[in-house]
Amino acid sequence: MQDDLIRKEIEQLHEDSNLTGNLGDDSARLLLAWAEGLIRGGPLQGGMKVATPPSSARVRELTRAVNRLAGNLEQTGETELVRELINLLNTALSAEPSTKA
Repeated sequence: MQDDLIRKEIEQLHEDSNLTGNLGDDSARLLLAWAEGLIRGGPLQGGMKVATPPSSARVRELTRAVNRLAGNLEQTGETELVRELINLLNTALSAEPSTKA
């Protein structure tokens, strides 16, 4: 049962173009592999482990934020880029998913 739920959540990741639409194929694969690792609760790239696995909603929110940031990269100045990265990190570290995703 749990495996079916995980499989469904991963399938939904791959079907949602809002999560990777601003990325090239290689970058999208990298981001989706990272998101899958979070959902599966296994080790991430580099062998790092997540202390508390996030919900699939949180994974989608973070994935969407990375995609949005990548889409604005050319127009974003350094200060705005740092501000967006801080917002992304705050989202990752906060207890509850935000409602503005």
